[in-house]
Amino acid sequence: MNLTTEEYKKGIIRAFTSLNNFSADYLIIDNTDAIYPITETLEEWIIENVVPLNRHYKKVAYVYPKDFLTRMGIEEIVKKTDKISPESRKRRDIFDNIEDAIKWLLS
Repeated sequence: MNLTTEEYKKGIIRAFTSLNNFSADYLIIDNTDAIYPITETLEEWIIENVVPLNRHYKKVAYVYPKDFLTRMGIEEIVKKTDKISPESRKRRDIFDNIEDAIKWLLS
């Protein structure tokens, strides 16, 4: 599916807004099949608009996408987020598969 940047942004905000309607302490963001080029401008937008929507979780596990370019974009978001908010690193981690993410969340 080809999405415009605006459709991508609206979809992410809608997804996190819906998730936040549920009471939960832990979150897995499974990007395994994500294929979307994350530009530097989009990285900045995600850091400003999406990352704050995850701050109330005790732990957040991200699963890397299989797509190399999408993976690189997510790595950049994580690096930039760590610079802005080093304490977030304690409650967030990135994994190559969902099984490892679940183990970490339950540890």
